[in-house]
This record gives sequence, structure tokens and C-alpha cells, in this order.
Amino acid sequence: MNSQCEGIAYQIETNSAWQIGEYLDERESGGYSRLYVELTLNSNATGSNTKVQALTYIALPENPHACESAPVDKLAALIAERHGPSGSNKDYVLNLAEALTANRISDPVVENLAAHILKTPQ
Repeated sequence: MNSQCEGIAYQIETNSAWQIGEYLDERESGGYSRLYVELTLNSNATGSNTKVQALTYIALPENPHACESAPVDKLAALIAERHGPSGSNKDYVLNLAEALTANRISDPVVENLAAHILKTPQ
């Protein structure tokens, strides 16, 4: 799998890794696959890049919960009514959109989905 994604990577303390891993495994248990990937960390200060191994959770195409082919208004309605182990899916998407904007990361798919969720009747 060869993909590109812009985002934020978090480094966790070694003594917290087990507890955080268990939390993430439960939170992402709805069809996500736990994978280690190579990340390229960009340093704006130095202009240099560093490659690291990182844990991520990815919804693979065979994910039984995948809805990516659904029209955006139907997807927004599903998200607005669903909850996972960490809370409201609506809040998750809206917080993701806000965090991406705050970090000057453009993701038109997330932005469009968030806009539709905000217009979805409750």
C-alpha cells in the first residue's frame, strides 16, 4: 500500500504506550486494521525530513462498515446519528475538520462532510 496523507503524528511516552494502545484498539475496533507505517516528518524550522515507524489504524476496502460509496448527504445523516466507544461520530468529524483547519491542512472531503453534517436535521 503506497499512499500519502498530511496530518499530525503524536509521540507517546514509553511508559504510557500499553495503556494508550489498549484505548486505541478499543476505540478503533469497528473495522479498522492496526498497521505500522513509515512516516516522513517534516520540520518547518530546519526544512529537513525524518522517517519514522508509526502505528495507525486504517479502514481497508474490505471493512464491513465502509460507506464511502454512499452519497455525502446519506453519509452525513448516518454519521450524525451514530456513536462509537469514544462518543458521537458527528462530534468526531466536526472536531477533525476544526483541527485540520487550525493546523492549515486542507481536506476537501472532510470539509464537505462536516458542512453536510451541520446541515443535517437532528
